[in-house]
Amino acid sequence: MKLSFILCLSVLISAAVDTTKVLWLGNSLIQSAYSRTDEVNRFCKEKNIPVYNKYGAYQYNLVQGWNSVPANRDNIRSNNWDYVVLEVFSNIGIECTFKDGVPLDTNYFACIRKWDALIDSMGAKTILYLPWGYQSFAPSWDSVKQMWKPDRMDTALMALKTICTEVNAAMFPVGPANFEIQKREPTMRLWLDGTHGSAQGCYLGGLICYAELFGKDPRGLGNLYNLDSQTVYLLQQTAWQTVFRPDMVTFGGLWTRPQTVKAINIYAQGNVSSIEQYLSVNILGDLTFTNDSVVTGSRQMLYRSLTPSVMTVNHFGLAQAKAPGLAKIETRVANVFDTVTLTVTASTALFDSIRITPRVFTSYVTNGYKFTATGYAYKQGQLVAADLTSLVS
Repeated sequence: MKLSFILCLSVLISAAVDTTKVLWLGNSLIQSAYSRTDEVNRFCKEKNIPVYNKYGAYQYNLVQGWNSVPANRDNIRSNNWDYVVLEVFSNIGIECTFKDGVPLDTNYFACIRKWDALIDSMGAKTILYLPWGYQSFAPSWDSVKQMWKPDRMDTALMALKTICTEVNAAMFPVGPANFEIQKREPTMRLWLDGTHGSAQGCYLGGLICYAELFGKDPRGLGNLYNLDSQTVYLLQQTAWQTVFRPDMVTFGGLWTRPQTVKAINIYAQGNVSSIEQYLSVNILGDLTFTNDSVVTGSRQMLYRSLTPSVMTVNHFGLAQAKAPGLAKIETRVANVFDTVTLTVTASTALFDSIRITPRVFTSYVTNGYKFTATGYAYKQGQLVAADLTSLVS
């Protein structure tokens, strides 16, 4: 009888120790008609993974939560959480801006450090939840360059990667996965009302959170919301690719990824070694992973100019030559980095650009009609000559 009691107690203690405890702090983008906590609970039940999820007091975003919802700091202190999930933005980071490729230290970054310090002091790990945005925040296709234009989701993702690296936090990239679906299947309904997620959008979010938390392949998980099989397949594939593809790995992951970056080789587009002052060039990179696979270009890469007075670089890898000299650009993924050196030569152009407009506006010109035009010349973004008058036939 005594042995039986000891065995039962041992099993109960083991189960309690093995249970993953997660506190979620955010707004209705996490918990509304469909809920990330419920989705993760149901996936874990399906796979026999013990988990305890709790949704804290409502907070609009993490800045408002820190300043006005003290109950959530009490929630953090109330239990031995493994993870605390912080929804960062209410609408995917309109506030995030960059200068010379470096994210500005807005209230969000300062506040993330405060939350993380508290969470870390309680022995838990911070997870930043990057949500989808309003339905109007859609990806835009550049028909000239035949590529997707950089957008606010790219800006928000790059900003969170930077702060995740600094404080060793993890990330739920729900928003980037949502954008991938919009690019692959733009007719899929991902919102209920332009703000809150539909069954499809929320199912995708649940898949991302489950896969990121436990390092488990989300493909083959249950169909929670009676979606058609083709939709389920696309959402599960996108979640799997977002979390597990080597070039989409988020910083500060919760578990050991099957492949990590072991080397980077960066170079200027066209392998050029010099560039004229005031011109720009794309900095590209080849990432080699531990299984020797190579990926060209990645959202993982963080760019930094080591010589900003000579050349700057933005978070998409576009380098701008500022002054003659030797320029060095560094690209980093976690602790792996590489640099490229370019020579910036003095500009040989008299002007960067010239804009000509009719002195007297006319909506059309008939054959043989002559009019006077005024020209404006610019160099280094500054107007250097005006009223260049010529007779145009």
